[in-house]
Amino acid sequence: MAKINLDLNLTTIEGKEIQDGGNPIELGSCLLYALARKEEGQTMAESLEYYALRKLLFKGGEVELTSEQITTLKNKSHAFDSNVFYAIVDLLEG
Repeated sequence: MAKINLDLNLTTIEGKEIQDGGNPIELGSCLLYALARKEEGQTMAESLEYYALRKLLFKGGEVELTSEQITTLKNKSHAFDSNVFYAIVDLLEG
């Protein structure tokens, strides 16, 4: 299990804050958005798994995640812009 702070803002490898419309982007918001997107071929079991994970993340703050949950979050976040994806990976891997 790893403790992840969902309230952290995403930053580039250079330390520059990633923003959307002038506002910083939080890790938790990105992960919730990634889990909400349905992919082609996604099964009902996967949808239910993502929903359970969204419920865990929705409370924000610090959460404990298994390595399997972290892998799921990385996989779902891969569709984002590379700067956002790498920032998410950095925060999930600590």
